[in-house]
Amino acid sequence: MKIAYLCNYIRPFKSTTQYQRAKFLSAKHDLYLFLDKNEQIPGDIESKVTIFRSRFDSRKIGSGLLHKLWRIFLVLRLRKKQGIEAVYTLFSPHMILEGYILSLFNFTWIDDIWDHPSLFLESYSDNFFFKKLYSLSKSFLKKADLVILAIEPNSMSEFDLEEEKTVYITNGLNPELYREYKDKEPFDEFSVFFVGHLRKQRIELLIDSAAILKKRGLDFEYHLVGPIHDDVWLEKKVGELDLDHHITIHGKKEHDETLNIMARSHVCVLPFNKLKTTDCIYPIKLFEYMALGKPVVVTGLKGIKRIIDDNENGIVLNENTPEEIARKIIELKENLQLRNRLSKNAERTVDKFKWSDINEKIEYRIEELEKQVR
Repeated sequence: MKIAYLCNYIRPFKSTTQYQRAKFLSAKHDLYLFLDKNEQIPGDIESKVTIFRSRFDSRKIGSGLLHKLWRIFLVLRLRKKQGIEAVYTLFSPHMILEGYILSLFNFTWIDDIWDHPSLFLESYSDNFFFKKLYSLSKSFLKKADLVILAIEPNSMSEFDLEEEKTVYITNGLNPELYREYKDKEPFDEFSVFFVGHLRKQRIELLIDSAAILKKRGLDFEYHLVGPIHDDVWLEKKVGELDLDHHITIHGKKEHDETLNIMARSHVCVLPFNKLKTTDCIYPIKLFEYMALGKPVVVTGLKGIKRIIDDNENGIVLNENTPEEIARKIIELKENLQLRNRLSKNAERTVDKFKWSDINEKIEYRIEELEKQVR
């Protein structure tokens, strides 16, 4: 099928859904991309797709609108020249709008949702236009011919999607890519690992849990990896709690370096605030933790609880508090048998979430859709 893939960029991070989806689609279909003038994409994808570039910066509101209009008109022109049959959009409301507009011209429309469409409202919560666009996207999305839903199904109930037009999947990974890291020598100290944005609302509970472990007189170390959003607050917080010798802040690292630190740690944690945009997700970092055979301590979000069975292949927090995080970490530190059992079960579980299996499910539905429209 000849598909206009309406994304603004594809980052070269092979573990991400964005990369995996584009890689898979470019191998199976004739893919057409519409990018900014200077936007680079991974070479193994670039060699398999047809790229058109605009003069507009899609990241800015004004020129971003012009970029979208350019993309819509170009897709319409290319229908005759290239025989484009379908448009493939992503989860943000403005892309849903693009898909809806092109569906009015009888393009087959596929929409792919791996984050909740309300995510962009976190940055524009006071903007009337964006709130209205999100509201309209609920009715627009019903017109899609196929919705690929890679978030917890009930989280999209307000969109009232048709069951027969929806394919339910999760995120995943390629387990074989992690095998080379599994035999890394562990850190001498009992080590707890976290990767994600190092901002106050993400890691304050975790740092406070470290303070509890310190008060208990335990030997341990936390390893925090990810972009630092407020280095002044972070340094002050760790210093005030006298945790400098217990918390190593690595900052942002390349994926290979991150996996090396992850592989050497004893336990991996994934605390989340329960928000509409987080409760539904299947975090790829969770699958990475499990692929490395790490016992995981996670917040009981709806999406995560579809992957983690408490005390079987991971530990689910009963409460999202520093005390509960500390209690679970202490339990794992003191119980090697429990850690080993969770580790083995985590590795078995993650084999059920291979990208190859997920892609096969998507491709089956696209092929069925292709038969219907021809």
